Amino acid sequence: MKHFVGKAPAITTHSIGKAPPTETYTQVASFDEFVLYQGKPQADSQWITLKLAATGVRVHKANYWLAWNPETKELARGKNALMLKKYRPALCWRMLTWLHGIEPGVTR
Repeated sequence: MKHFVGKAPAITTHSIGKAPPTETYTQVASFDEFVLYQGKPQADSQWITLKLAATGVRVHKANYWLAWNPETKELARGKNALMLKKYRPALCWRMLTWLHGIEPGVTR
């Protein structure tokens, strides 16, 4: 196995935001360069599927699949939620305040 000598090359990943299918998802909010979509509620679950998608190409992740429980006001601790919190904390905070109904000035 070969090892890098000196510094490893810089790795920058880019991805493009993709809206979910309109048959099952509705746009519910927009936060600057990201749009929040809500899936249709399931009769047998308290959780609602959300997709947070960029409006174009973004460095790192541009699409986040999330689950929200409106009764308990909880966001499921999945991989996408943890990545959103780590790499886009301001966006995560805006989305959570919107979900709690306390952020003014964001389209609903």
